[in-house]
Amino acid sequence: MAGDVRQDAPAAPSQWHLTSLRKGPFDPQNLVKIRWLALVGQLIACVIIHFGFGFPFPFEAALGVIVTSAFVNLAIDQRNRHVTRVHPFEILIALSFDVLQLAGLIYLTGGLLNPFFILLLAPLVVSAAILELRATLFLVLLVVICASLLSVYHLPLPWQDSTFEVPQLFLFGILIALIISAVFIAFYTWYLANNSRELATSLSKAQLNLAREREALALGRLATAAAHKLGSPLNTISLISHDLVDELQEDDPQLEDIQLLNREVERCRIILQELDDDAHLPSDKIAFALPASEVIQSLTQRKLAEMTTKVSWFIDNGQDFDEPVMHGRPELKYALETILDNADGYAISKIDFGLGWDSSQLTITISDDGPGFKQSILNRFGQPFNTSRKGKDGHRGLGLYLAMSLIENSGGQMQVGNRPKGGGRVVISIPRAYI
Repeated sequence: MAGDVRQDAPAAPSQWHLTSLRKGPFDPQNLVKIRWLALVGQLIACVIIHFGFGFPFPFEAALGVIVTSAFVNLAIDQRNRHVTRVHPFEILIALSFDVLQLAGLIYLTGGLLNPFFILLLAPLVVSAAILELRATLFLVLLVVICASLLSVYHLPLPWQDSTFEVPQLFLFGILIALIISAVFIAFYTWYLANNSRELATSLSKAQLNLAREREALALGRLATAAAHKLGSPLNTISLISHDLVDELQEDDPQLEDIQLLNREVERCRIILQELDDDAHLPSDKIAFALPASEVIQSLTQRKLAEMTTKVSWFIDNGQDFDEPVMHGRPELKYALETILDNADGYAISKIDFGLGWDSSQLTITISDDGPGFKQSILNRFGQPFNTSRKGKDGHRGLGLYLAMSLIENSGGQMQVGNRPKGGGRVVISIPRAYI
C-alpha cells in the first residue's frame, strides 16, 4: 500500500502546560518596547526627584537597579530578534523579573508609602492578557509576597516633618488593597482575554468547517455532473463493444479483450450510478443510524467482493465499551473504498481490516503485508499528486488525498504509516461526537 502521511509536530513539554507564542498577533518584541518605556520613565523620575526636588534617597543604588534591568532587556531583545517562537515560560520569567525589579526600586524609595507601588500591578495585566491562568496566579503570588515584605522591610522616606509617622493600620490597609487589586485585575483581565481567545478559536473552526462543507458540496455537484455527462459516452462504448462481440468468432484472439472492455464499461456505469444515487440520497436514509460494525460492513461489502486479496475482518473491543451507532455517509464509503483499493494494489497475500472503539472515538485500521510506504511518500502526506505509481495505469496520487479530505470533513483524522513487521497501515479515528 502506498500513499501519503501527515506528521504533526509534537508540542514541546512544559511544566506550565503553556503553548508557544509565535511572532504574529502577539509579538514578544512588544514587551521589550514596553520595558524600555518603563525604564526611561523610572530613570526620569529618579533624576527629577533627586536633582530637581533635592529629595534624598539612595540614587546610586536605584540607578544600578535600572541599569541592570536595561542590560537584561538588551539580552532579551537580541534573543527575540533571532527566533520565531517564544515559549510562554520565558515570558513568565521576564515578567517575574519585572516584578522583582520594581520591588527593588520601591524598597529603596519608601516601600508601600511610595505612591508608585501601584506599578506592581502592571506585569499582572500583561500576564493575564497573554498567558494562561496558572502563570498569572504565580505572578499574583509573587506580587503578594513582595508587597508583604515591602510593608515591613524598606528604606524610610525622609519626611520634612520629622514627627510625621504613618499608622501601621493605614499601611496594612494599603497592603490589603494592593492584594485585592492584584487578584481582581489579574482574574478579570485574564477572563476577558480568555473569552476573546476562545471566541477567535471558535470562529476559526467555524470558518474551517464551512470551507470543508463547501468543498464537499462542490465535490458532490461534480460527481453528479460527471455521472450525467459520462453516461452517454459509456452507453455508446458499451453498444459498440457488444456489437463487436457478436461479430467476432469464438477463436478470435481479440474476443477476450473486447469482453474485458465490456466488463470494465459496466463497472464504470455502476460506479457512476452509485455516485448519482448517493448525491440524491434521501435525508431520512442518512439519518437512520445503525451499529458501527454493521454500517462499515455494509459500506464496504461490494468493494470487498471485488478485491483479489484475502481480507481478514476483526473487531478489537477489549475493554467492552458500548458500540457506537453511526450513519452510512457516502463520504466514508468512498474513503474506505479508496483505501481498500490502494491496499489491494500493494498487498502480497493478506489485508487486515479492523474496527475498534472506546469511550471517546471509533477507530478503523486497514493494513497489508506489502512493501509499505516509501519515506518520500510519508514526508508529503496530506498533499495531492503524491504517489510512487504516478503515470502507471492512470494513477495520479489523488486517491488517499481525497480520502483524507473526506475523513476530515466528517470530523475524523487519518494517519498513514508502516507496520513494524512490514507493510502499510492506515488508521482512521472518528470522535463519537461526530458519529
